[in-house]
Amino acid sequence: MRVGSPYDTPAVDEQGAALEALRQRLGGRGRAGRDVLAGWTGSRKHNTRVGGHGNGYSYSFTDPDGGQYHSLTEAARAAERRLPGDAASE
Repeated sequence: MRVGSPYDTPAVDEQGAALEALRQRLGGRGRAGRDVLAGWTGSRKHNTRVGGHGNGYSYSFTDPDGGQYHSLTEAARAAERRLPGDAASE
């Protein structure tokens, strides 16, 4: 990469970034008296198009029970089921 290229990205904590993306997807439901994502792990991989241009991220998450999810949507649905008062989790 060239110095100063608009495609240069700083190193980031990919697990932290993945969990933050999931927390944002959950909106205000991500902290309902406790952190609903406690015990979750996550990762993200930057997708690139031909020519090296960015094309979003691929996500992977594991819940505290070992369930695996390969999208933000799947993981958010699973996390929502763990929220207090959710009928599906009772």
